[in-house]
Amino acid sequence: MKNFILIISILIINTLNSQNEVHQSKVEVQEINGISVYQLNGENFTGFIYSSYPDNQLKSKTQIRNGVKDGLSQEYYNMGQLKTLTNYKEGKKVGDYKMYYENGKLLEEFTYKNDKINGFYKEYYNNGQLRGKTTFINDKIDGPSEVYFENGNLKTKGQFINNLQEGISEEYYESGALKLTGKFLNDEKSGEFKVFYENGKLLSTSNYLNGKLYGESKLYYENGKVKKLGNFNLM
Repeated sequence: MKNFILIISILIINTLNSQNEVHQSKVEVQEINGISVYQLNGENFTGFIYSSYPDNQLKSKTQIRNGVKDGLSQEYYNMGQLKTLTNYKEGKKVGDYKMYYENGKLLEEFTYKNDKINGFYKEYYNNGQLRGKTTFINDKIDGPSEVYFENGNLKTKGQFINNLQEGISEEYYESGALKLTGKFLNDEKSGEFKVFYENGKLLSTSNYLNGKLYGESKLYYENGKVKKLGNFNLM
C-alpha cells in the first residue's frame, strides 16, 4: 500500500512539473523597467521556460517566478553538454556565472552583482590553463588586467581605471622575456615606449604625446647600432 502511494505521489509531482515547463514560443515577453516579464495566458508565469534545437535537443532552461527570471538559467550545446550557468534574482543577474567548452572544461567565470559584472573576470584555455584575468567594477574594467600564453607565461599586463588604460603597460614573449614597455594616460600612449629583442637587446625607442608619435624614434640592430632614426611632430 505504501509503495502504491509513493508511486502515485511521484506521478503527481512529475505531472505538476511538466505542467510548469513550457516552450519559450508559448509565452509572451514584455519589457518593464528594463526587465523581461514572461506571461502565459495573460498572467505572470511561474515555472520553467525552455528552448530547443531543431532536433528537439534541449537548448536552454530558465526558472521563472511571478513572471521574471529568478533562479538558475542553463544553456546547452546541441550535443547535450552544459554551456552556461547564470543565476537570477527578481529578473537581474546575480552571483556566479560560468561558461564551459564542449569538452566540459571551464571557459570563463565571473560574478554578477545587481546585473553588472563585479570582481575578477577569468578566462581559460581548453586545457584548463588560465588565459586572462581582469578586474571589473559595475561592468567596467577597473584594476589590473593580465593575459597569459597557453604555457602559463605572462603575455600582457596593464592597469585600467573606469574602462580606460592607465599607467605602465608591458608585453612579453612566450619565453617570458620582456617585449615592450610603455605608459598610458587616459587610454592613450604617453611618453617613451621601448621594444626589445627576445634576447633582451633594445630593438626600438619611440615617444608619444596624446597617443601620437612625437619627437625622436630609433630602431636598433641587435648589436646595438642605430638602424633607423626618425622625428615626428604633431600637426
